Amino acid sequence: MRPGTGLWDWARSAYARPGVEAACLVLQDDYGQCVSFLLWAAWTAAEDRQVDEAALARAAALARAFDGPVIQPLRSVRRALRTPVAGVDAEGQSGLRVRVMAEELAAERLLLDALEAMAPAPTGRIEPRAALHAAAAAWDPRAPDDALEALAKAFSPL
Repeated sequence: MRPGTGLWDWARSAYARPGVEAACLVLQDDYGQCVSFLLWAAWTAAEDRQVDEAALARAAALARAFDGPVIQPLRSVRRALRTPVAGVDAEGQSGLRVRVMAEELAAERLLLDALEAMAPAPTGRIEPRAALHAAAAAWDPRAPDDALEALAKAFSPL
């Protein structure tokens, strides 16, 4: 992906790369990481934007303030709608799931736009692995190195 790509477009392209979705979902579902925040961290590295500890903490706080009360409930509803409910019109339930999925995606875009707005200007080459490890540690230090390395490997070369 070329430098100067906005975060939303970059994230959509990066997420479609082989291995990225699976690595992100392991970090999200098994270790409580925020995929939008990790994508932002990877994008800052790809864009050569050095994020210091204070900026990382502000970005993590913003992501927490939006991910927990907004994105996670939408995700839970979308996932719950996968299972048919006896007595509920299956087609109607499927349509509702599609609409909830669209709202979840819209919420993720809002978060990514907000994170992009707080990213520092480019400063020079940044190591993507270091950016991912720093972001994961700022979010929740329980994320294992091997899961973060799988995500970093899926992003390379970016």
